[in-house]
This record gives sequence, structure tokens and C-alpha cells, in this order.
Amino acid sequence: MLVVLSDLHFVEEESRYIKGTDPLEYSHNLSARPFQRLMIRLADEAVRNSADHLDFVLAGDIFDLHRTAMWFTDNPTGERPYVAATPDAVNAELEALLLRIVDAIAAQPMVAETLAVFRLLINGRYLTKDENGKEVERPFPVSVTLHHILGNHDRMGNATPAIRNAIRGHLGLSASPEPFERVLIFEREQTLVRHGQEYDKYNFASDHSRGKPIATHLPDKEYADPAFGDFITIDVASRLPYEFRQYHGEDKVSSDPMLCHLYKRLLGFDDLRPMGAMFNYFMYMSDVQFNEKAVWGAIEPVLVRMLDSLHNHHYLHSWLKKYDKRWQPDAVDAVQLLLKTKAWRMNGLPMGAIQMISDASLEETHNIMGAETYAVREEGVTNGRFRFVVAGHTHNPKVSLVAHGDAGEIYFVDTGTWRNRIPVTPDFKAFGQLKTLSYVTIYGDQENLAKSVLPLRTASFDYWSGMTERWDEELSAVSGI
Repeated sequence: MLVVLSDLHFVEEESRYIKGTDPLEYSHNLSARPFQRLMIRLADEAVRNSADHLDFVLAGDIFDLHRTAMWFTDNPTGERPYVAATPDAVNAELEALLLRIVDAIAAQPMVAETLAVFRLLINGRYLTKDENGKEVERPFPVSVTLHHILGNHDRMGNATPAIRNAIRGHLGLSASPEPFERVLIFEREQTLVRHGQEYDKYNFASDHSRGKPIATHLPDKEYADPAFGDFITIDVASRLPYEFRQYHGEDKVSSDPMLCHLYKRLLGFDDLRPMGAMFNYFMYMSDVQFNEKAVWGAIEPVLVRMLDSLHNHHYLHSWLKKYDKRWQPDAVDAVQLLLKTKAWRMNGLPMGAIQMISDASLEETHNIMGAETYAVREEGVTNGRFRFVVAGHTHNPKVSLVAHGDAGEIYFVDTGTWRNRIPVTPDFKAFGQLKTLSYVTIYGDQENLAKSVLPLRTASFDYWSGMTERWDEELSAVSGI
């Protein structure tokens, strides 16, 4: 019995809070309760399906090493992870900072409680309630192996033995000099598990969007090398709230209703999908009534401050050059022109010009290939080795039939996310807020409850995905958890 979930995005949050009598906070981390309920459900499923073992997979983006203000507040030498995740590329200062971030993530109260759930599972136990409603530990009905692979937000988790073993320790895994696996194969369940950044040219070092077959084992270098998304997450998404707070001052942000509301949006916007709607998310606040000109007046100087510090950034320019399409005007050309002319130093940042860049970026989202179009080109799919390709990364839970082979249907399963999600309307001008959680269970042929009515014995799966507007206790009921 194989269970896969991904994109938990445990984050260090306190460095982004404005503390005081009325603190400004935004929580990305989920409580441990839905994870506890999940273990109860899995114990029941293992018994009902006569499983003899549980492979429990955390498929990447578990410890989010990018989304923290510690890159700006606890980093005197200005380190960035825009290097290969290898010991020879990581200096002592960067390793020390990454270790501090890992430990700070694990110390977040809700993360610590969830990690305790995982450690308990590794030790063959789980929390449930007895007949009197009292919480008790019970033995998990089958043996358990916890697997952990890395995604793009925890890519640096493989950088050095010390960082790897810090993560292993918090998860309850044994120390090992070996790197974390990049991809997992489960022959009995006919399943390939990736994180999914391999299907995203902006968040992977190599572009596999062309129509060639995708090798099951891609070169280690492609996983170790940095991607453009690293820069966007750290020096845009994580930097914006920090610069906003630095420019306006914590007291003013706390006391001004508009600045307070904007700061909360800045803290939350990395839950936005697509992230190209960032500009609209700040400007079109349909849930409150603020003057558009005043909102832009609060954001523009922060963006100018960022542009002044980043316009000559070698890493940024190298990736823009890579994505530039000759003789085809697009959002990349507009950004390159803006950086080259330094127009903001003469006339500020015209809201209309930024809106045009934003709109062009959103147009590009229609041309992004779906993950299933990559999955169908997996060599293990084309040669009949796998019936299931499982990956996350997109935060968009989905099950797609991609082919039909001798052993039956072949599916791509997107494991979605376990965190907040900000949905957007088709015109990209109104936004909501949901909590989401998804996971897939894949059974071997001997665990299939319906095997007696099937023409042949084969692996099968259950997929659970839920979203809720409700919070706290109600969240635990989503998808039956």
C-alpha cells in the first residue's frame, strides 16, 4: 500500500510577523489535526485492504527553505541559494543559514506537532481516540517506511550532509551520508513518484517541454542546479513584505488600516495561483474599499526600492536572456526594457505600464503545458512499466487519463497541496481563500478490494482531495479526514 502527499510547504513564519499588542500574522502552516486524522484513516484502509506494508511518501516541497524573511533579517553576508545543491558549491555561511532555516521551520508550533505525527508513524504507532473519546496511541496495523524526496523549494536540502541529516532528524529518519532520492519507483504498485518540478521549465534547471521521451532517472545535475523560480520566490515573493515593512515602518503598518490589509496580502500572496496575477491581487481588493491611487502610492515606492537593488542582478538577467524569444514581444521583453532603461528613476512606475506587463504575463499562463502532457512522455509510461505517474508541485489537484496500456488505463495523478490556496476569477480581478489537502493511495494487485470482478489483477488507486472555506475543527472533515 502506497500513500503519496506533497507540497506541505512547512514555513518559518515568525520573521515576517509584526509583533505588538495587536500582532500582524498570517499562518501558512496547517495544524496537525488533519494529519492525525489521515493516519487513522490509513490504518483502517490498511486493514480493509489486507495490506502488509505502508510506503508513506512525502513527495517534495516539505520544508520550504525559500519562503522566509530570514534571507534578509538573519543573513549578514547576503547569501542566496542560487548555486548548485552540492557541498563544493555551498560555502560555510550559506550552509549555516540553511541549517538555521530548517531548525526554525521545525520549531514552528503547528509544524512541530505535525512532525511528531510523522515520527510516531515511523515508529509504528498513531494517535486515535478510545471509546471514551480520550486520545491514545495505538500500534499501526502494518509496518511502515517513510520516504522523502525533494522539490524545488527544498532543493537545497540535498546540499550538504549536515542539512540532509537535520531534515532527516526532524522527520524521525536515521542519519545517512546518502542524498535524498530524486524519484521513487514502486514496482508492486506500478508507480513512478516525482515531485513535479521536472515538468516546469521555470522551476527546474532543464527544459523538458519538448516532445522527447523523459528518462525515469534524469541527471543529478538537473536536480542540483538552481532555477529561475528560486529568484522569484526569494527575491520577489519573500522580499516584498520585508521591503514593505522596512519602507513604511512597523508602527505605521500596524496602525494604518490600508497598509495593514496590504501587508497581510503580501504575506499571503505566495499561495496565489497563478502567481502572474500578483499585481491584480494587490490592486483589486474587492473585499475592502480602498482608493486605488492610494493603494498604488503605498506599493510603488516599495517596488522602486526593490528595482534599485535588483536591476543589475546577474542571476535575474541570465534567466531573462534564456527565456527571451527573438522577434516575439512578450512580458520578458517588457521587463528587460524596464530594467535596461531604469525608467522608474525618471518618472516612477506608471501603474498602467505595470498593468500591461502583468496582463502580458497572465496571457502566457494560457500557453503553459499541463503536467499530464509531460507524464505521457515518461519512458516508463511508453514502455508499459508504470500505470501511475504521481507528482505534485502545481498545487492543482487532478487525475488525468494519459494513455491505455496492456495492463489497463494509465493515469497521471497530481497530489495538489496541503496549505492555503488563493483562487482567482477568470478575469483575474477577484480572489478567495481556501484550505486544501489531497493525497493518493495506490494498492498492489493483492490489495485490490475489487480484484475478484476484474479481468486481471492489477494495481488500483483511491484519490482524495478536499477544499474548505471553514477553519479549525471543520478542516479535519475535508475528504473524510
